[in-house]
Amino acid sequence: MVNSDWQKAQAYFHTDRLKYLVHLKYMHLYGDSITCSYLEQDHQVAALLRYPSARVVWDAAAYPTTEQVFLPAASDASMAGLLLDVMRQEGLFEHSQVIKFSDMETEAVFQQALPLQFVRSLTSYTNPPNAQFEYDPQVVIELQPNDEHMAAFISNGYSAEEIAADFAKGAVLFSLYDDEHNLLSSCMIYQNFDNLWEVAGVHTADSARRKGYARRVVQTALAHVLEAGRIPRYHVEDVNRASHELARGLGLKPCLHFKHYVYQPNLSS
Repeated sequence: MVNSDWQKAQAYFHTDRLKYLVHLKYMHLYGDSITCSYLEQDHQVAALLRYPSARVVWDAAAYPTTEQVFLPAASDASMAGLLLDVMRQEGLFEHSQVIKFSDMETEAVFQQALPLQFVRSLTSYTNPPNAQFEYDPQVVIELQPNDEHMAAFISNGYSAEEIAADFAKGAVLFSLYDDEHNLLSSCMIYQNFDNLWEVAGVHTADSARRKGYARRVVQTALAHVLEAGRIPRYHVEDVNRASHELARGLGLKPCLHFKHYVYQPNLSS
């Protein structure tokens, strides 16, 4: 439900849309399940988004023993500390939770106060100014996935329901096929929020890897996003060296470093 805290938090996140793109994405895609809190003091602010871990398929699979996912943000360390105090007062640390950080200052304040277990870090890339990408003439642009696409998406951790929802809202597919129309490589684009669209679900058949197919479908997806006047996002888990090489090889630049931690109350002193 949109309320005053929601509107103020959203306005704050829009002051740096790339830094807070995950917050804005989740407000756009999962707003029906998000609780939003907002604090303001001496012209400094803090905000917290939280939702049940089971609400998002990826979180449910990665963090099955946690209750909620927290996305805190603060304009300085003092506000991060104030937000932490409010969360404690509200009893939000009585159960195992996931905490995701987009800025090092807020992360440092929470790390000093809580027994956090680091789980993973991810990097988002976008295009540098005046970047241009060419369409590959052999990449097929499609508006609905077939069975091969669905199998590829599910192997990447998506659910059939998620994919259906994304394509109902205008997602687009980019695919390379062999002469027998077997799927070699594909990816999709879908809206995160406003005019920011994510290049996601990159998948290449085992027999077709290391042949440059993923680069070709991603390059065409980027060309499509930019031609429409939108901002692309390419999101990579930091252990995925091949995807980082692909992003850098295409000339993309990092725009966000995002870290996941798990909090477990039984580890508190």
